[in-house]
Amino acid sequence: MNFPTGSEWRKWNLHIHTPGTAMNDQFAGATDAEKWEKYLVKLEAVPDVAVLGVTDYFSIAGYQKLKEFKDAGRIPQFLLLLPNVELRIVPATGAAHAINLHVVFSPDVVGQLDSHFFQALTFSYQGNPYRCTRADLVQLGRAFAHDNQKEEGAAYREGVNQFKVSYEQLRDVLAKSQKLQGKFLIAVPNGSNDGNSGLQDASLAALRQEIYRLAHLIFSGNPNDTRYFLGEGVDTPEQVMAKCGGLKPCVVGCDAHTLEQVCVPAQNRFTWIKADPTFEGLRQIFFEPKERVRIQSENPAREFTKPYFSGVTFKKDLVVFTPDEKYGNTRFGVCPLLPLNADMVCIVGGRGTGKSCLVDYLGCAFGGLGRKPDVTYTDDFVVRFNKDLANVDAHGAAAATTLPFVYIGQNEVKGKITQGRVGDEIKRMLGLEELAFDLTVETRISEVLGDVSGAESFFQQKNEKGEAIYDREAVEGQIARYESLLASITTEQNREKLQQFTSNVQKLAALRERDRLLKEFRVELVASAERLNALIAGTGVEIPPVNFDVQIAAIDRGIEDIVAAIAKCEEENRQTREDFAKIYSGDLSGLLENAESYRNTIEKLKLRLAEIERRREALAKAIAALAEIPVLLDGELTRQRTAIEKTWAAVQAGRPDWNDEQRALMKKILADRQIKLEAKVVFKSAVFYEKLKGAINLRYFRASASESADAKVRAEFGITDHPSFSEFLRTGLRAALKAEYVAGDLGSVFYDLAERSQYLYVEPQITYGGRPLDRLSVGQKGTVYLCLKLATQPFSQPLVFDQPEDDLDNEFIIKELVTIFRGIKRFRQVIVVTHNANLVVNADSEQVIVASNDDGCLTYEAGSLENPATNSAIRRILEGGDEAFRKREQKYHFAPR
Repeated sequence: MNFPTGSEWRKWNLHIHTPGTAMNDQFAGATDAEKWEKYLVKLEAVPDVAVLGVTDYFSIAGYQKLKEFKDAGRIPQFLLLLPNVELRIVPATGAAHAINLHVVFSPDVVGQLDSHFFQALTFSYQGNPYRCTRADLVQLGRAFAHDNQKEEGAAYREGVNQFKVSYEQLRDVLAKSQKLQGKFLIAVPNGSNDGNSGLQDASLAALRQEIYRLAHLIFSGNPNDTRYFLGEGVDTPEQVMAKCGGLKPCVVGCDAHTLEQVCVPAQNRFTWIKADPTFEGLRQIFFEPKERVRIQSENPAREFTKPYFSGVTFKKDLVVFTPDEKYGNTRFGVCPLLPLNADMVCIVGGRGTGKSCLVDYLGCAFGGLGRKPDVTYTDDFVVRFNKDLANVDAHGAAAATTLPFVYIGQNEVKGKITQGRVGDEIKRMLGLEELAFDLTVETRISEVLGDVSGAESFFQQKNEKGEAIYDREAVEGQIARYESLLASITTEQNREKLQQFTSNVQKLAALRERDRLLKEFRVELVASAERLNALIAGTGVEIPPVNFDVQIAAIDRGIEDIVAAIAKCEEENRQTREDFAKIYSGDLSGLLENAESYRNTIEKLKLRLAEIERRREALAKAIAALAEIPVLLDGELTRQRTAIEKTWAAVQAGRPDWNDEQRALMKKILADRQIKLEAKVVFKSAVFYEKLKGAINLRYFRASASESADAKVRAEFGITDHPSFSEFLRTGLRAALKAEYVAGDLGSVFYDLAERSQYLYVEPQITYGGRPLDRLSVGQKGTVYLCLKLATQPFSQPLVFDQPEDDLDNEFIIKELVTIFRGIKRFRQVIVVTHNANLVVNADSEQVIVASNDDGCLTYEAGSLENPATNSAIRRILEGGDEAFRKREQKYHFAPR
């Protein structure tokens, strides 16, 4: 039977008796046939147990009979039956019971058990040896009862009850048989009644430890036993390994002797094993006593909800890559469904077999990183994506659906850390890719610069003669000249009347200016009301409309008053003209026209002078506001630093809902590797001065015998870092902009965001073991990059990684990455393309996909580590495959028997 999805959690019941069991048979039924029928009906009602360990004392008769029923079509939901031989060994426990001990055999050796196991076990009574066969056990029962006519069944049961073996005999029998090697597992109960912990006498301590060392498994549902034999109890792992020969997995069964007990373990403590339902699958818990087996009521797969890819379909042969040096002329072979395990999937294969093609196409089609133009996207390539265990969607590649997963392409890590700004990539991993310069700050800087520029441009206006229009001294001189002209036409005789006339001219000018301003203000209020009411209409909220009726009415009244005042002044000037004519015999019209002209000019010049003063104040204020810019820049850089360090602190602290296992895993990824992050302000002096040289006349800084041109430029500006840059903005830039050596847009070098961000920015800087990135090897940099990638998205999206060994130090892979993947796969799916056997075997990959290339047709076969075909392929394909399995098997100080 093939299980392409690989190792999955299933219920295993490794200890269940059948009707006819040699001892304590309490199964209901008047006859053997009735007992078996009731038993089978009861089993057929069990919905979710995959494997039964069919148990009998010193026999596999119950297993063989139940296997016959299964082969005939009964109990089809059970995927595997295992023969479990229960033995009684001496010495007795403190409760005067012989110790129970179980040997679970592979179905492959059932035919050899009689000759290689049962006949090799012997027990002596009254000087006569008896073998562990039915005939000898019947003889032993009759001899013990001193009744040669004792009924066979009763005699057999008595013989079983009396037959005992020593642990040494059992050890030697199993060790001597080459046929049985690797085909059995020994399980010892740990109860105090008939289990190994019943050997409490101090003189039996060594024997108790030897029996533990003999065992592969512990039959116990006690959580304290589970913790102890995993090295998490009163003894450390090293102490448990020293006493018991290794860490041990605990399992439990229902130990049913009645129908009511069938597949109903005490306190609903079911044994869950993550493996193929095969004997080789059972052996995996011996190599992985913590990760592969649990005793609990609920399926461990449901403990943590995670999205994952559950399968890939090629509806037909697909050519999706443009033939090139990387892919050749390859195609995906038709495949109705390649299932994918929810935990760790390793894709292996020889060179050119297409192991990277599969994940590369997955990344191209669904990674959301931009579609490659030389790749064909077709709905004949379909992925199944599970949001959780129950909800699954199918997505064709042509639909351009972006799925939530992290894809690290082949050599991508090396590219990320050797090209571009590493800090930008780190910010992306921290979710801070949008952490850019605050545009409100940039807007404010633009406003300040605009205010200065606008104020300065006012004073730079010239008339048609090229003269400055708003030169204060020139305007004051013109006022003085026109006042002199006005005085030149004034005599003692006309002074009073002339003054009265020019006074009214001055008043008229002021009134007409006020009239102009009020009318402009009225227009502005009407426009403002219209603009605000349009905004109100767009909110969709009932907000009363804005109007300035009160203000407009007041303006209208003011205009009316001004019109009346103008009329009054004009009437007064008409009267003045009449009165003037009575006393003045000269050219009255010319005199008054000149007086009016001079006075109007003087008033206009005074308004200009007032405007100059107002503009001078605005310029002074704008210049003063320039000091705000370095403060804004410093504040923005501080904000970015704080955001990065706050996010990093959150990554280290973890989320409030994380459990202890997740926090320990994060510690393993970051703290234990001494990975630290600090946000720093970076000032690239060389870049800054290159930009600066483009805005100045370098002939002004010609080199001399004692000093280079570059040194002169640097001495002139004195900017070496961020603090000196800020100080120059405050105190030096204003003068520098007016210096004669300026030949270009010097201000943009300092103020333009695009220019400035190339030499002044905030960057997260990483240290690894106390060393900065620029002092690390490429492999070490890759290690840091991956650790950050895992830490910033640790327990959510699937991780797809193409050949991590190409980018990472081998020492890190062996000593660290294997452990990290072992921990993290519980919380996120990990799909890895690799040729490193350590990642496949010692990370205990739940599924291995073997890629093949048959004349350009790429195909994929999937299975578990325990699957013989997959196991053989790993050993054949991967360098060091046999060594990786050997290390795994010896991890707890002993290899399987």
